[in-house]
Amino acid sequence: MTQKLPVITNGLLDCDLDRVRGYTELRDEKVLHSYVWAFGYRVQDRKQREHWICRICHTGPLKPRKPTGHCYYAGSGTSKAIQHLKSVHRVTKATDPVTSIDEARNLAGSIQQSISSFPTALPKEFDFEVFKGLILQLFTTEQVPFSLIDAKAFRALLVYLQPLLSDCIPTRTALRRHITKAYNQARTNVEPELHRATSRINLSFDLWTSLSRRLALLGVVAHYLDATYTTRAVLLSLPAVKGAHTAANVASNLSAILRHFKLHQSFGHAITDNASENEACMNILSAELAIPPG
Repeated sequence: MTQKLPVITNGLLDCDLDRVRGYTELRDEKVLHSYVWAFGYRVQDRKQREHWICRICHTGPLKPRKPTGHCYYAGSGTSKAIQHLKSVHRVTKATDPVTSIDEARNLAGSIQQSISSFPTALPKEFDFEVFKGLILQLFTTEQVPFSLIDAKAFRALLVYLQPLLSDCIPTRTALRRHITKAYNQARTNVEPELHRATSRINLSFDLWTSLSRRLALLGVVAHYLDATYTTRAVLLSLPAVKGAHTAANVASNLSAILRHFKLHQSFGHAITDNASENEACMNILSAELAIPPG
């Protein structure tokens, strides 16, 4: 049986301590055998808990967005450090444990070089806010299920294209939260513009039902001239319609949207298809808002 040799580390000699505040070097009598320690710093937090910080990330060309990024608890094992080295840097157990950190860092450098060699120029610095905006655009403008964000293959693809994303890709729950936040922000921008419109606010709306008839959505779009007399079309709301798709039910939803945006006084005309319930819907809405016929 071959005896494992202890891994030789060089402490925190090349560590930027300003980026990992809150952690200090951990020195004790423990003998380190896992190869991960040849590629990481052994540190402790303020509660004296053992952690591993990736040396390649913190000294290579692709530093993590968060100063304490790629820092993993190692008090009960190094599985997270092993997974990080394999997925981000392609370092495995087969890699020589005494390989110099400079050679290991070339793995990260090769990723940066391959990115810069793409035919289309990519930004030299990764902007997480831009990435988040593109993810929101993908899931709100394309017919993509939320489950995709949790798919291992999709997440692996993103990490391959940008290793810094290994700890930054949102979960399905976080994605919903980001979309809701983005909608609320957009709504605060749209509401003042609607009130500055130089024309009445006209609506177009339609009701969509899924093939299984388990989901019904009412799309409501506002059409108007803004303060510069430019035509605008803005999606106001896409609520789920519960209950029967009657004229009264649709009118109730439209009325709630108009009152939410405070448009019941500036409402002009509505455009929809020629379904019989839509005419009845407009009659109900006109009566509720006291709009004269004609």
